[in-house]
Amino acid sequence: MLRKTKPQIDELDVELTGDEPLTDEEIAQGFYSHNEMKALGIVRDRQDQRRKQLLYGFPKPVKTGDRQAPISKARVHRWIRQRAALSQTLQK
Repeated sequence: MLRKTKPQIDELDVELTGDEPLTDEEIAQGFYSHNEMKALGIVRDRQDQRRKQLLYGFPKPVKTGDRQAPISKARVHRWIRQRAALSQTLQK
């Protein structure tokens, strides 16, 4: 019986489910607050952020306190790279 091997996947192409624990490297890169992402143009408002989470796999925040829920910069940047690659693929 032949055993199927998993395809080689670049770690940048791995989709995050939000349930995966943050790595030490991701923590070291820091976090974005909602207002920082808004100032950078990553999200327009909280509704836009939620829509991107539900429809496009945008990373979910890490609850660090009663009123704090920052999002890993590494995961946001990875999500942007994935979306850019998808956009380039669709344009071809």
